[in-house]
Amino acid sequence: MKRWPVLVTILLCMGVGALMYHVKEERKSTEMDIVCASLQPLKASIPPTSHLYYLMCQGKKQRYASSEYCLAPVFLQLDHNNKIHDSTLLVIPVTDTDSVAYYKMSAGKILWENRDSLYHYLLINPR
Repeated sequence: MKRWPVLVTILLCMGVGALMYHVKEERKSTEMDIVCASLQPLKASIPPTSHLYYLMCQGKKQRYASSEYCLAPVFLQLDHNNKIHDSTLLVIPVTDTDSVAYYKMSAGKILWENRDSLYHYLLINPR
């Protein structure tokens, strides 16, 4: 039995398997993709020199980093004591409906609002 047909068949199967895996992984959207898609309308509507105070409920630093990346060159700050921010961007998990209702009632003027499968986004102007 010749080895070449077997070797070519194995290499062909490995190539097809690698291609199918790549296509499957490429279709998956990550949390960062979802956050960036949701924040694109906000990025288009605010000037690049804006300073936003970033408030996250049940926060992960990863969420802040992905929001900062998606909104660049807009400056996001975590320090509320620094009074140079224009507005406040709230990022609240969709599962936390109490926080969404609380911030909608107690916040100042809501300038922009969006929601995706993971988070509820509010841009508010404090009173």
